[in-house]
Amino acid sequence: MSIQPKLKHNIVKLLAKLVGVGTNAIPYCDAAGIDTTTIDLGHAAYTDWYNIITAAENQDGLLHALLQEILGNYAGNTELNTLCDEVKEGFDRRVERIAKAIKMNQCVLFLGPDLLQSVHEGQVTSFNKRFATQLAAELQNEGVYYDETLKDVLPYVAQRFEDMPAYVIGEVGAKIKAAFDDAIIYRQVYESLSHFTYPLVINTNPDSIIDEIYRQKNFNGQPVNLVQGCYDMTNDSDGSPPINADLSKPNTIVSYKIFGSFQNPASILFTDTHRVLFSKNVVRNDPPLPPLIKKMLTNKYYLFLGFNFSEWHLKILIDCLGLAKNEGRSFALTATPGGSGLSINEYFEKEYKFYFIEKDIERFMTQVKKEYDELK
Repeated sequence: MSIQPKLKHNIVKLLAKLVGVGTNAIPYCDAAGIDTTTIDLGHAAYTDWYNIITAAENQDGLLHALLQEILGNYAGNTELNTLCDEVKEGFDRRVERIAKAIKMNQCVLFLGPDLLQSVHEGQVTSFNKRFATQLAAELQNEGVYYDETLKDVLPYVAQRFEDMPAYVIGEVGAKIKAAFDDAIIYRQVYESLSHFTYPLVINTNPDSIIDEIYRQKNFNGQPVNLVQGCYDMTNDSDGSPPINADLSKPNTIVSYKIFGSFQNPASILFTDTHRVLFSKNVVRNDPPLPPLIKKMLTNKYYLFLGFNFSEWHLKILIDCLGLAKNEGRSFALTATPGGSGLSINEYFEKEYKFYFIEKDIERFMTQVKKEYDELK
């Protein structure tokens, strides 16, 4: 169970106050607007409680149980009681909100790069990182310089590869398609996502894994009406083809690969250069996103899975898509605490009204399904 940084700070500040703090507190207000004027940030009490709360966050139910136990010793402390309730009810409310949005067919699902994983030597690893490392090995064999510390960062390695004089357009796309065909893809996370239908699935990966799963699915005795599309700005295409979907049909899902598709490996956008060009093209409508996609993004809830929010082009993508900055409508899961960096998360919380949940995707979707099944 993860909590918002401001709530976490208030809990730590109060617990540090209850056990005593130093007398040399320094007035301070950090970049997230959190008032720390009553706490000595250098005092062991604050640091110790911060570490304790962080550890408790990462174990299901432990944080709330811990606060309840402390509350037993401070039953008259209304502030602690309020914070305890907020921890428990805040997370549950958000799970319920996502479940309700899915139930009402109002939740757009975004699939990020980290969602695509493969099994290698018994370990589940990021497919993109593994492919980037393989591509980096080819650069080394060709005597091309690259930063060794970035050898598993696909946008960077792909850029170095495409900068080679003998590079042929679409070569990286063809290589990753071949690697994908040979890989053992970890599909369980996609299975957990396919418990529900979503009006729109935006896939930043070029694969069709979730599409293949949906083709085998039935909901309420009827098959999924799957409509597919992709953004393609190559010379082999007239741009982003129009999408015609009868949204009144039951179980209609529009699956859109926004950074290109394996169907045309040359269309896949790997590098930062390509993605900046994509953003410019979308803004100029040259080629434009299909009108139906833009329409389907309006007034929805958004669930982001498998994204690293420290990637700067994600901000451009969100702006290009014109996602509503409505409180309580955008949710993002991060697999590890601070996985995208605390300051980065705070930026998205402030600018785009995101709510971050530090949770394993499969376990989280199990909780959503439980809430979904209980809804009438």
